[in-house]
This record gives sequence, structure tokens and C-alpha cells, in this order.
Amino acid sequence: MMSRTHVDALYSAFCGTLPRHLSSSENKLREILELASAADAKWGNVYLREVTLAAPSFFAEVMPSITDGDVRDAVMCHLLSVLGARVEREIARQQERSADVNELLARLRDARDRAGANLWSSAPLWCGDADRQTASAVTDEQVLLQGAEPVSLGQYQALILRLHRPALSGSIALAHKARWEPRRLEAVKRTLQDVWLARELESQVNGWKDDWVRRGACVVCLARGLRAGRRSEERPTEPSFVRRMVVESGVLTRLLGRSRAKFRSASRRARALGAHHLAEWAKQAEERAAFLERLERKATDQPSRAVLACSEGRRNMSVTTLGPRRRLR
Repeated sequence: MMSRTHVDALYSAFCGTLPRHLSSSENKLREILELASAADAKWGNVYLREVTLAAPSFFAEVMPSITDGDVRDAVMCHLLSVLGARVEREIARQQERSADVNELLARLRDARDRAGANLWSSAPLWCGDADRQTASAVTDEQVLLQGAEPVSLGQYQALILRLHRPALSGSIALAHKARWEPRRLEAVKRTLQDVWLARELESQVNGWKDDWVRRGACVVCLARGLRAGRRSEERPTEPSFVRRMVVESGVLTRLLGRSRAKFRSASRRARALGAHHLAEWAKQAEERAAFLERLERKATDQPSRAVLACSEGRRNMSVTTLGPRRRLR
């Protein structure tokens, strides 16, 4: 398993290849990803879970034929894929894109493709297809958020998989380098899909209030999907109606339960592959999700929760802020 220090060294090596006018690219990425307050921190300290930026190294322990250089190429491919996808998602949310950012993304993808091609000749084509799927998913996500459109959990999970498809690239390329058969390649893909689904669902629960105030929250869309067809006695202009709707829908408990189940599935798949470090990491993540699920279920079962939520004056989230359905131009 590659440490966060090694991940930072790989990113520094990429930055060293950039022209002078892009020399401040790391600060630009931090600004786009709204991590400016952590400007002096390394990426490995911003993303504390090694699987986020170094997933391929978790599979390396069961690939005796690969070299340390292969692992570095795989992690570089993965790291740049993840950062590129995150930047695209944030740019869409902020609706701001500059020529320097476009050039930075192009160079990031070129470096990613070169690293992937060192392992698997088809990696650049695979990555390009993943970029297109992610770009389409980012557009769909913005339509969803801007209109607070009702969505089912199944539909949202499909959207998450498209958003995070680039995060499979390095591990898939490394598995091809190790000449794994299609069955094991598929197992790698499904393991990582379970990981990213679980993480995204848990993240949505943890940050939905801030997301709603700033740019829209998928939790609200999911709550509306669960309440579709129900009549509400609430007045549309009642303060904190959205918060009450989310709590009463039970969506937070449901998302944490699904996150727990996906972490469990990832742990079992990783253990079957022999990737024991990844299996243990996912097992611990499952236990954390289960703990959060119990807390949320207990809180939801308390009748006073909705009243307390509505009395909180920190944010006024009226249903009128949902507004009409809007689409990106």
C-alpha cells in the first residue's frame, strides 16, 4: 500500500513538468476544490484515506509479477484521474472556467494517459471514455441540483458510478499489466465501485446542510423522490420546511444503511481477491457507517427532532427556495 507521502511525491513530480505560467497549479486546484484554507498541507493530508488517491496500490499485494515502477504508474494514473474528475465537478458547480484551468486539465490528462499506457496500451482510450461519461454525469448532476429534482436512490447510484468512473482507471490498467483474467478484472471494478458508492453516500449525509445552502443537495432530491405522491400539511413558506422534509423522509438513515452495505460488499470482494489491506480498510469503514446509521436512526425516532430542527434559526430553508425547474444553458 502506497503511503500519502509517496502520493505527494508523485504529484510534485507531475507539477515539475508544467510550464512556468502553470507553476502555481496546485494552489489553483486547491482554490477550485475549495481547499484554500489548507494551502500549506499536502494532498495526502487533505485526503486522509489512502484509498482515495492510491487505490491501485491496495491490489499490488496480490500481483507478484508487477514492479514498483508499475505501481507508481498505476497510482499516478489514478491520482490524476481522481483530481481531474473532482475539478470538473467543482467547475460545473461554480460555473467558472479559465484558459489556465483548461490547459492544466489537458496536461493532467496527458500525464495520466502516459502513465496508464505504460501498463496497458488501451488505457488512454479507456480514460477518454471515462472522461466523457463523467462530463455527461456532471451536467446531469447540475440539472438535478439546480431544480432540486426528485430522484430515486437507484438513479442516484447510477449517477455516482458515472461521476467516479475515472477512479477505476489506474487499478484496471494495473490489473491488465498483471494479466488478470476478465473475471478478476470485473471483481476489481466492482470492488472499487462499491467503495466509491459507499463513500459518496456517506459524504452526502455528512455535508447536505452546507451543500443545500451553497449550491443544492442531492439529499434533498432523494427526499423529494421518497415523498413523491404524498400530500404535505406543511405550508410551502414555512421556515425550515426542507430540513423537516429530509428528516421525516428517513433518507439520511437509508443512505447510511446503503453505505454500510456497500462497504461490506467491498470488503468481501477485496478479501476474495486477496487484497487484505483493502478488505480491512473497507471493514473498518463499514463499522463506522453502521455506527453513524444507528445514531441517525435513534435521532430520527425522537419525536422532538423535527421540532428542534425547525426552531434552529441558523439557516432558513424554505421550500420556496426550490424554485422552478431549471436547466443549464
